[in-house]
Amino acid sequence: MHVLILALVLTTTLGSLASQSIPKLLVIGLDGVRPDALAAANTPSLDALIAAGCYSADAQCENLTFSGPNWSTILHGVHRDRHGVISNAYTLSQLANFPDFFAYLEAHQSSWNTVRITTWDAIYLYQPTGADIDLFSNYATGGDAVATQWAEQLMAGSHPSYPGLDVDAMFVYLADADVAGHSTGFHPASPTYLQELADIDFQIGCIVTAMQARANYGNEDWLIIMTSDHGGSITGAHSGNTWEKRRIPFLVSGPSAAVGVPHPAPKNVDVAKTALAHMGIAIPATLDGHVVGLSPTSGPALAFDTNLISNGGGEYDRGFDDMTLDQYVSGWNDPGPDQGTVVLWGAPNGFPSSTSPGPANRGNNFFSGGSFAGSRMTQSIDVSGFAGPIDGGVVSFDLEGWFGGYLNQDDRSSLSAFCRDAAGTLLGVTTIGNVTAAERANVTGLLQRAANAGVPVGTRTVVIALDTHHDSGWTDGYADELSFILRPAPQTPPPALDRYLPTADATEWRFTGDTGGFIDAAYGPGTMAYADGIGGATNLNDVFGVSDGITIPHIGGVPVDYLHFKARSAPTEGYEVRANIPSPGGNIEQFTMIFDFFIESSNLDSYMGIWNANASNSNDAELFLRPINTGYWTAPSSTAAGTWPRGEWFRLAFVNDFTGNSVRIYLNGSPVHELFTYAADFVYDGTLGPFFFLTDDTPGETSEGYIANYAFVKGILGDDQIGALGSPSADGIFTDPLQFYGCGVNPADSLSRLNGLPQVGTTLTLGVHNPLGTQSLGSAALLALSLHADPAFPCGTIFPGWGMQSASANGELLVAAPVVSMLGAPWTGASVPFAVVIPNNPGLVGFELYAQGVIIDFVSNNFGLGGAVKITVH
Repeated sequence: MHVLILALVLTTTLGSLASQSIPKLLVIGLDGVRPDALAAANTPSLDALIAAGCYSADAQCENLTFSGPNWSTILHGVHRDRHGVISNAYTLSQLANFPDFFAYLEAHQSSWNTVRITTWDAIYLYQPTGADIDLFSNYATGGDAVATQWAEQLMAGSHPSYPGLDVDAMFVYLADADVAGHSTGFHPASPTYLQELADIDFQIGCIVTAMQARANYGNEDWLIIMTSDHGGSITGAHSGNTWEKRRIPFLVSGPSAAVGVPHPAPKNVDVAKTALAHMGIAIPATLDGHVVGLSPTSGPALAFDTNLISNGGGEYDRGFDDMTLDQYVSGWNDPGPDQGTVVLWGAPNGFPSSTSPGPANRGNNFFSGGSFAGSRMTQSIDVSGFAGPIDGGVVSFDLEGWFGGYLNQDDRSSLSAFCRDAAGTLLGVTTIGNVTAAERANVTGLLQRAANAGVPVGTRTVVIALDTHHDSGWTDGYADELSFILRPAPQTPPPALDRYLPTADATEWRFTGDTGGFIDAAYGPGTMAYADGIGGATNLNDVFGVSDGITIPHIGGVPVDYLHFKARSAPTEGYEVRANIPSPGGNIEQFTMIFDFFIESSNLDSYMGIWNANASNSNDAELFLRPINTGYWTAPSSTAAGTWPRGEWFRLAFVNDFTGNSVRIYLNGSPVHELFTYAADFVYDGTLGPFFFLTDDTPGETSEGYIANYAFVKGILGDDQIGALGSPSADGIFTDPLQFYGCGVNPADSLSRLNGLPQVGTTLTLGVHNPLGTQSLGSAALLALSLHADPAFPCGTIFPGWGMQSASANGELLVAAPVVSMLGAPWTGASVPFAVVIPNNPGLVGFELYAQGVIIDFVSNNFGLGGAVKITVH
């Protein structure tokens, strides 16, 4: 209790002193400091300032990640589109039109003593200052040590040129971290770089000690602001708009500073406004950025019926006249190098205007892509505070936004909500947007899209992702007014998602072997054969095997069958696949392929051809994996965006919509958003020709790997369906909810699926038949239903005289008592249909039922047992 009281007294006293003290300012500019290296270095002085202040290790510099543009931004308080500095040569500088923060300090109070100390000559020569005193000592000749000594002397009033000076505001620039980074790498793994950061920390400690030793320090309210101009890479480079080069530290410390992490992450443009606010100066409207660290800030608080997306309208920052500035959008995690930005409604050169289709209350800005490859911005929403109602199944969410693009270009944007549990496992994903040019009638503008979904049980985090997808030119995928709102009202549960076969028009191969030159399929009408026949190179080189858990890992700890396919030496090698699903014109234009791959960690081949729509494999494949960079290549748009893992099994889904001219790729159930692109091609249904698999027309664009499962589905599966399939499984991709069984005694096709699947609220139609034709027409057809299979399942019990072949043949009883029989129409030589109605009751999901067909010929007294099926409701 005494400790608590003391803390309260100290807090109250410091706050009172700060409000009554004389405001003073120390801005420390460190060139080339990377935050993760700063955290790894021995920096006790900065550690103490961080502990007592407001600090972000995720602050951002300008997208031109070198010194000239950034020191101009830091000292003058405007982004580079205003100050015009785009190089270290300052050739296009407009800094004369944008005074530095010292000029505003002097204009407010000319009696203040203001000092700028620099060691890089470009700042000294090309950045005008309003400071009273402007000192320079070149870093190349020990300038940082001189600058530190000058700062100490000025703090103490003992500088030989300015004896007795009472400094009010000071900027000190130190360059040596940048020198060390260029020499040995900007990285925590560089001992030289870490040592230089420790040396700089000592210099900062000397300046702070001199500040605290001032005779009137107890009556002064010193605010210390520290930031940098850029980060860098292990190679010693820092030019390039990547996360490691753009991420910088930002510190505000002192009696007037808040304590903690600021939200959103600051930018170095925030220095000027923060400095002026602390010194009590009205902030000019011409300045960019925000006041940071003088009061606590946070993102949206978790609550129902509230938009939980931070900066969902893009209004927090000033918008730009185009997307080339590629500014990091506040409140979002946007690591780049291909970043989004915010553009002004009505910006020149064809951007959406105030009269373009879009939200009624559209504010000043909208989100836009910027690069030639699309972009992704994310933010993570912690919903663990609602764990109780979420796990009770009574929380849903509304996902809304406006999405569009430019004229007839198909650049587009999408908003996704990824629901994950505490371990990060994906439980569900909902995506809206992707408004096409056709939907916009080729008019520049944005259209509204929305969705409602239940929050999956177990969800603890929702990751919001705003993606832009490239079609042509710059990425004009636009979005605005984005919202994610939790709703507490109970919702009707969505249909249960499972791993059952989604359509009868599907085939799955699990690579257990081959029969007569055809790769054995687990189920379905499709066929896969060696393109160069039995005894050809494919048959001789590719090997079936079972994972050993060492060289080839198991899947989920379970051994799995696989095909080890090799690199091809001729375009005639590989596999021919026929879907055998008759379609109009002989073409299947909407289909989904799903693969379970393992690519060894040592594989650094450039290309691995996966499938080719061409019936003779005489042109480029439609899909490649790229082991060299774990990327993808899809026709017709070349890209290596997205990544997949070497050295472990992964599930890849390829969704092709030729009629909608789009392709989506999913990795382990999650969309690879960088790969929203044009449709690859249609495939033949098998009547006109095959498509090729695990090959390419150019042998140099093939590679070896392992495949455990492959499924071809006529039709496009959605995000939720593929999300439910998840990651690789030793059990395969789908499970057929109809498992026909028996041990070959009763004739094949004596029981068949005529239509439908055993889903709740639907009807499954089975057919009972005597394909041997050995019983009289008009015989009675029955379907025997039971909750139990014969104890010998998947075989049955032999019953003499109950065979369809003749009155004396053996039959196999495959269901167990008690049995309920359905009487159908008389058998007329074709399958007799039996409708099995599945009630619309979600509680029936997983329910198992067994059925067996029977035909009774009362003329010949032949009781013929037919086939049986295990039915699993889903």
